[in-house]
Amino acid sequence: MKKLIYVLITFFEILSFSFGMEFNGELNNIFVLEEMKNEKLINQVKLSANVSNDDILSKITLEGNTGTNEVILYEGYVESYKKNFVLTLGKQRLTWGLGYLFNPANNYFAVINPEDPKVEVEGINSMKLRYNIGELSRLEGIVFENKVKDKEIDYGLRYTTIFNEWEVMIDYFKKDNNFILETKGNLGIGIWGIWTSQDNNIVIGEDYSFEIWDRSLYIMNENMYIKAEEKWIDYISYSYQWDEVLGFSQILTYYPNQKSYYINNSINYLINDYMDINFSYNIMNEDFKNIAKQMLGKELSLEELKIEVSTYF
Repeated sequence: MKKLIYVLITFFEILSFSFGMEFNGELNNIFVLEEMKNEKLINQVKLSANVSNDDILSKITLEGNTGTNEVILYEGYVESYKKNFVLTLGKQRLTWGLGYLFNPANNYFAVINPEDPKVEVEGINSMKLRYNIGELSRLEGIVFENKVKDKEIDYGLRYTTIFNEWEVMIDYFKKDNNFILETKGNLGIGIWGIWTSQDNNIVIGEDYSFEIWDRSLYIMNENMYIKAEEKWIDYISYSYQWDEVLGFSQILTYYPNQKSYYINNSINYLINDYMDINFSYNIMNEDFKNIAKQMLGKELSLEELKIEVSTYF
């Protein structure tokens, strides 16, 4: 697998030299200690090449992982620009919705990871057409392969606008006949709300940043009310950038009714512009482990120490 990674890097360098494609990559070396006894070392590489002119962008990204012994097409699409229209065809990453952990719109495109809800995920086969309506509004339509539901073909529409400095979105997904209403604005603190017609679930979130010792402390809270079960789920995170190179963050996901929890503690150190290192310690109880398995389709460890060194080139 490691030899294949070196071959991929050489291949992309040839593409860059021969066709004038822009080339960039990311190499992650990850040490994982599960249950404080089971060790794993994973090498992961992501390589991208793209070429563009005034009207067209083409991009391809491959990802290799020694943990899965697979090389996958992470992204591969062509994007065309014509006046107010943007058409994208191929395997692309789709990100809709304003929520973090509780993001009903984005659930159609990818499984959300409680460890890092905003982490980049593999693209899906789709066609997306965006029409810009003036400077403040746009309409999007997609035909996509729903990987969450056995790769069935689904259709979605989305309208986005700015009204009195509030962002307003209306999403519709055909297979579920599901409307999702979302809005986000500022009332002294950042606030957002989401409602889904399919199950009447509600998401309410708030975030705020303030200065401590001339550095910014960011706090975010998100709550979801599940109508069918008549219960709330809480998601809390905060991060503090100690200086230009050292930052700390912590995430708590808590199901009050079930008394299940997940805690992520993370320290990130920026070595230079091309390399950083992240130390994280994750812990959950047995109840949350069962919930995470339902969300991700795989088991997570009750206790995990992870060291990740990332290099960018």
